[in-house]
Amino acid sequence: MNTKKTILAFAMGIFMAGAVAAQAQSQSSGKLEVIGGNTFDWGNVKPATLTTTLKVKNIGSGPLTIKDVKKSCGCTTPTVAKNILEPGETTDIGISVTASTSTGHIQKNITIITDGPETPSVAVTLKANILRDVTVFPSWVQVLNGKIGDASTSTVKVTNSGTAPLTLQAPTTANANADISFDLSSELTLKPGESRDIAVTVKPTEAGNLHGAITIKTSSMEQPEIRLELAGNAVAADAAPATKQTR
Repeated sequence: MNTKKTILAFAMGIFMAGAVAAQAQSQSSGKLEVIGGNTFDWGNVKPATLTTTLKVKNIGSGPLTIKDVKKSCGCTTPTVAKNILEPGETTDIGISVTASTSTGHIQKNITIITDGPETPSVAVTLKANILRDVTVFPSWVQVLNGKIGDASTSTVKVTNSGTAPLTLQAPTTANANADISFDLSSELTLKPGESRDIAVTVKPTEAGNLHGAITIKTSSMEQPEIRLELAGNAVAADAAPATKQTR
């Protein structure tokens, strides 16, 4: 008799556990869909704070909770209008990406975290191509192991990426511990799409880390100045090259 009761109790336990699991599954059977797809592209834009609104929908058979929206960098800010969605209900996720200092193609990501068993996390890719009136490559002038009094020359490419003629003024320097000269000594105008290599000659005046700011004024209202940084290091003219010690 006790054996029958034990078997019956065991069977009832299995039944109740199954019922609870089924109920939990029913309660969390929501499913998230990003309307329009999981990639948003602003296309070609000027430097600015980019905004858009993603619309998401619960396409599951039960309620869905948006628990969190994680971002790939601090420049991205997501805002969820409503966290709990009934079946068939939609909500908005506002997106803001700070791209005022970016140039060229950028890509950011957000991940929407939900309690849906089929969509516990949904990734969304955000893209844009930031166009500037002026592009500069590289954005610094570097001298490695330069010697005091010895000159080294590198080039910086300046491109008119805008749609109107661009005028460049002769570069100036400030707070530099090196003598810096350029092969651009007077005003220069670039047509749209035109580039110019500017030769930069650096002659260190003291040992240690090199520093200095190079400024090129332009006719662009968006970028009235191009700023380049001097980087690298210099050693005494009679300093021997560093050698690797062996044991």
